[in-house]
Amino acid sequence: MLLLMIGAFLWVMETEGRPAIESSERQRIRQTGEATVAELSNYLEKSASLALSMANIAESLPLSKSTFSKVFRHALDEPSIKGFVAGGGIWPEPFVFDKGRQRASFFWGRASDGQLQAFEDYNDPKGLGYHNEEWYVPGQFLEPGKVYWSRSYVDPHTLEPMITATAPIYRKGRFFGVSTVDLQLSALKNLLERKTKRLGGYAYVLDRNGTFLSFPDDQISKRKVISADNMQKLQYITIQQAAESTPYLPNVHDELEALEGISRSNRELSQQAQALEQSSYQISLDEGFRIATVMANPLSKKNVGNTFIKQIDMNNDPLLNEAVAVQIFHIPESYGKLALVVPSSLLNKKSESIIQSVLWGFTWAILAGLILGLAYLEWVLISPLRSMRHQVMTYDHSKAISGIKSGELSDLANQFNLRNKQLLDLNTSLAESVHQAQQATLAKSQFLANMSHEIRTPMNGVLGMLDIVLRTEMAEKQKHFLNVARGSAQSLLVLINDILDFSKIEAGKLDIQYIDFNLRTLLSEIIATLQHTHTSNEVEIILDMNDLERDWVRGDPARIRQIFTNLIANGLKFTDTGEVVIKVALKQVPDTGLILYGSVTDTGIGISKSHLDDLFKSFSQADISNTRQYGGTGLGLAICKQLCELMNGSISVSSEIGKGSRFEFTVVLENSEYETRPQINTDLADYNVLIVDDNQSNRLVLNELLNMWHVNVVECKSAQEALDELADHQDFFDAAILDMQMPKMDGAELGRKIRMQGQYDNLPLIMMSSTGEIEDAEKFATIGFSAYLIKPVMPEDIHDALVICIDKGQNYQQAKPLLTQQHIQMLRVPEEGVIEDVQQSNGRVLLVEDNIINQEVALTILEELGLDVDIANNGQESLDKIKQYPDYSIVFMDCQMPVLDGYEATKEIRKIEQHKYLPIVAMTANAMAGDKEKCLECGMNDYLSKPINLNELKKIIKKWIS
Repeated sequence: MLLLMIGAFLWVMETEGRPAIESSERQRIRQTGEATVAELSNYLEKSASLALSMANIAESLPLSKSTFSKVFRHALDEPSIKGFVAGGGIWPEPFVFDKGRQRASFFWGRASDGQLQAFEDYNDPKGLGYHNEEWYVPGQFLEPGKVYWSRSYVDPHTLEPMITATAPIYRKGRFFGVSTVDLQLSALKNLLERKTKRLGGYAYVLDRNGTFLSFPDDQISKRKVISADNMQKLQYITIQQAAESTPYLPNVHDELEALEGISRSNRELSQQAQALEQSSYQISLDEGFRIATVMANPLSKKNVGNTFIKQIDMNNDPLLNEAVAVQIFHIPESYGKLALVVPSSLLNKKSESIIQSVLWGFTWAILAGLILGLAYLEWVLISPLRSMRHQVMTYDHSKAISGIKSGELSDLANQFNLRNKQLLDLNTSLAESVHQAQQATLAKSQFLANMSHEIRTPMNGVLGMLDIVLRTEMAEKQKHFLNVARGSAQSLLVLINDILDFSKIEAGKLDIQYIDFNLRTLLSEIIATLQHTHTSNEVEIILDMNDLERDWVRGDPARIRQIFTNLIANGLKFTDTGEVVIKVALKQVPDTGLILYGSVTDTGIGISKSHLDDLFKSFSQADISNTRQYGGTGLGLAICKQLCELMNGSISVSSEIGKGSRFEFTVVLENSEYETRPQINTDLADYNVLIVDDNQSNRLVLNELLNMWHVNVVECKSAQEALDELADHQDFFDAAILDMQMPKMDGAELGRKIRMQGQYDNLPLIMMSSTGEIEDAEKFATIGFSAYLIKPVMPEDIHDALVICIDKGQNYQQAKPLLTQQHIQMLRVPEEGVIEDVQQSNGRVLLVEDNIINQEVALTILEELGLDVDIANNGQESLDKIKQYPDYSIVFMDCQMPVLDGYEATKEIRKIEQHKYLPIVAMTANAMAGDKEKCLECGMNDYLSKPINLNELKKIIKKWIS
C-alpha cells in the first residue's frame, strides 16, 4: 500500500505538478529574456533617436563647417549616452556640403580618456570613399524618420567591435547624406552578465548575418585577423563558423535564410537588393537581400514584450557542460537575435524540492494511517498544484492568486500577491503625490505673489526717496554714497525679481520682449553696478567688447542684464584672487539671425565634473557647503539656462577644480533700426602708447582695443621692463598706461621713478587701478599722473582719456586734481533716448494709495513735474473725490487697499458716464505674471509696477495727458 501511495504521488507529480512548475519556470526565463531584449532595445532606441535627431538638425542647419562641428559634437557628448555610444557624425554626399570638396564629413570617435576626438581620415580623396560603404549606402533607400542598423565591424581606430545606426538626411526634398551613431558592443557583455547571473546561465547576441555581437568566451566567438596596416586584432565570427570547431552551438541558420527568402520572393525588394550590391563594394548580393528585408521590416509587429521565437533543447553546452534550454528572441529594428542559455536542471529544481518535501510528509502521514495520508496528499499537493497551474495559465494582473493555503506554494503565491498589491498601492500613492505637488505649486505661487506685493511696497519708498534726494543739491561724495545705496536697493530688487522670475518660468508665463537698446551701454551699466558691490582688492574685472560689431540691437535688455549679472556675480563670489574676464561678441549668422555670444571666465575655486550636470538645476549648487560659505539661493544659473532657451540660445560650462570656471552662452537677437555699427575712432592713429601690466588678460584686451584705433602699442609685464623700454626709446612714447598692483614695484612707484627723470616730464601717465577709490585721485595727482581710471574701464573712457591727456587742452586743464572717469562722463553730450522732462502742466491728478510712504514718494515726484495732486487713501475715497471734483486729468490707482480695492474702484468709476474714458493707470506692487492683464481687464488704461521708475512715469504722463 505504501508503495502504491508513493507511486500515485509520483504519477501525479509527473502528470500535473512537474509540467505546471516547468511551465512556470520556462515562463520566468522567457520574461528574463524579454526584459533583456527590452533593455537592449532601449540602448538601440537611444542611439537611433540620437541619429534621427542629428539628421533632423542637419536638414535645417546652415552649411557652415564651424556650426556643424559645434552642434553635432555637443549632441554626441550627451552624458546619458556616453557609456555605450563610441562616436558618430554627419556624412554628406560628394560635393554637396562643399562644391570644391568631394568628401566633407564630420566624424568624432571617443578616445581612451572618454573624450570625443574629431577624425578627418574619411575625407581623404584617395580610396573608394565613405559613400560606398555598407553602413552608408542603405541610407539612400530609407524614408525620412527611418534608421538602418549596419552589420558588426571592428573600428579601425579603437579596434573595438561595434555597429552603426544610420539615418538619412534630406534637405529641400533631396537626399543630402546620412547621420550615424556608433554603438560600442563591449557594453553588451556587462548587460547580459547582469541579466542572466541569477539564472545560472548566460546570454549572447547575434546580428542579422549570424555574427556574434557578444559572447562570454572570446576563444569561441572571435578569430585573429591581420588588418591592412599589419596590426593583429580579434574579430567576431558567425555562429556557423564557430560551430565548425565548437560542438553544441544551436542552429539559427533557418532564421537567417528566412530573411533572404522574403526579399528574393518580392520583385521590388529583389531590385533593391541588386541596387545595394551594385552601390557598395562591401555588400554581396546575398547580404543585399537581407538588408532589403530588414529595411522592409516584415516583423514590425514583433515588438518589445513579444519577441520570443523558439526554444531549442541541447544535450550539452560548450560552456556549462550540461544539458541546456536555449531560448531565441528577436531584437526589433536591427533584426539581431538574443540567445538565452539556462541549465535544464533549473527547470526541474523546484519540482524536485516539492517532491522531497512531500515524501517527508508521506513518512509522517503513514504513521497516522493510509486514509489520512491520501487526504493530506490531496489537500497539500495535488489540489494546490492544479489550482496554481490553472491560475498561472489564465493569469489576470487585476486579481490575486487564491486557494493556496499552506506550504511553499502558498509562500510563493502570497509573495506574488504582496508584490502585486505593493505595485497597486504605489500607483495610488503616486497619484496622491502628484495631486499634493500641484497643490503645493499653487500655494507657492500665491505666497510669492503676496511676498512680491509686500516687499515691493517698502522698496518703492526706499528707491523713490533716494531718487528724490539725488535730484537735490549736494556734495559729490554724498551723491556717490547715495548712488551706492540706490544700487544696493536695486540689487535687492533684482534678487526679488529672480525669485519671481523662477515662479513665472515654472508656470510657463515668462514673456520675452523685443525693444531697441544699446548693448555697449548696458554692459557698461552692469559693470559699474557690480564694481560698487565688489570690494575685493585681489580680483580684477576685465571687460572685452572688442568683438562687438554694433552697439544697438533689438531684444530684451532686462533679461540679458539678468544673465550677465548672475554669471559675473557668480565669478566674483567664488574667486578670491586673480581675474574675472567678460567677453562679448555679436555675429550675424545666415538663416539664424543676430547671435550674441557671451562668456564669463574666472580663476576661482572651480567645479568638479561630477557636479556639472546638476549646476543648472533649480535650488542647486556644486557643493552644499558653498551655500554657507558664499551664500546664494541656487536659482541664478537655473534662471540663466531658462532665459537663454527662451531666447533661442543655450548655456554651457567648463571647469577644473582649483583653476576656475568658464560659462558660455548664446541668445538670438534682432537687428535694430538705430545705428548698427560703432564708429572706429581714428583721432589716435599712429600714436605710440606704452602698456605696463603684469596681467596677461588685461594686456591682451587693451592691446586689441588700441589696435582698433590704429595706435602703436608696446607691452611690458613689469615695472622694471617698462623703465628699460623707456630708456631705450626716449621721446618715442606719446602716453603710458600703468597698472597699479604689480609685483616688486607697483604702478605708483613706477610713476615716481618716471617723473624723477626730467626727459619724461611731459609724458602723460594714466593710472588704471582695480583696488582704488575716487579719493585716491589727489595722491596720484601729487605723484604726477595725468589721469586716474578705476577698473573695469569702458573703451570709450580709455579713448577719451588718451585724447584729452595727449592734447592737454582746455578739458585737461579744467580736470582737477587730475582727469577721472567722472570728469570724462561730464564732458560727453547726453545720449539720445533720455526722456525729456514733462512740460509744466496745470493738470489735476488723483493719487489713490493707502501706504503713507508711497503717498509721499509719488506726491513729491508728481509735484516736481508741475502737477496738482489730490490723495485718496482707498478705493471708496477715490469714488467720493471723483464725484466731488470731476475734472481730474488722470488717476494713479493702487490695487490692494482696504475698504475698496483698486479693481472694484475702477469698475465703479467706469459706471459713471462722464468718466468712461478717464485715464486710470495702475501703480501697484503686484508684479506677478497676469497682474498687468488683470488690471487692463477691469478697465484700467495702463500699468506701472513699483518701485516707480521716473522715466517710465514720465512716459505714462506724456502718453495720457500731454
